[in-house]
Amino acid sequence: MAERDAYLWFDTAHFASPGIRCYDGGWVEETREVAGVRVSVMTDDDALRERLLAAVRPVVDDTDCPAWHRILDGIAARPDPGRFGLAGIGSVESVTVCRYALGRLGKVMNNPVMSLSTITGGEATRLVRAICAAPQGSGPDIPGCPWPEDVYGMEAIVLTVRDGEHAQEVFVRYSGYEGHGFDDGHTRRWLTTEALLALLKGPHWPIHDLHGPVSKMVWSDPARA
Repeated sequence: MAERDAYLWFDTAHFASPGIRCYDGGWVEETREVAGVRVSVMTDDDALRERLLAAVRPVVDDTDCPAWHRILDGIAARPDPGRFGLAGIGSVESVTVCRYALGRLGKVMNNPVMSLSTITGGEATRLVRAICAAPQGSGPDIPGCPWPEDVYGMEAIVLTVRDGEHAQEVFVRYSGYEGHGFDDGHTRRWLTTEALLALLKGPHWPIHDLHGPVSKMVWSDPARA
């Protein structure tokens, strides 16, 4: 039996048609199309495959992660600063995490929303504190990108921080060569290992290699070494 790894793959329009393909050892690849996007799951666990595919749903404009967001307009896009950005937020109740495809990747995807989740409780509070503790400015950057279309990356994250009365967006750019950092519309801050590791995990793990100092931040985690 060939060695295989389980996977969940979105936007497989160019690779697989809807249906079920069976392999030796009980391995099954199933592809379903939801709102024009094909999703494939490969595993030898039938219950897990069914649970994952049953959870797939389209993202519509009235959710916390709209199918079109202004971060898709380019590097000049910034959040509304609201009440002094994150400094205007009280006791944090939740953080919604929306990851978007940009650039070349965004052009080939039917829906730019790559993943979404919600963080609550102490984890949400620690994340916001880590962002607010980061130095002001932007970076770390890598000048001189050899591929202009990749200079600002192929993905980015939009955070929505809520305190029960107010909400504040934060743009997180980390996947290119320039423009990295946290931006709440009022203050730009550098990426830090603590804050980045709190975000780039689970469904939000990047689908392509990160570059230079940002890559070192992520792989500094012993669990990923």
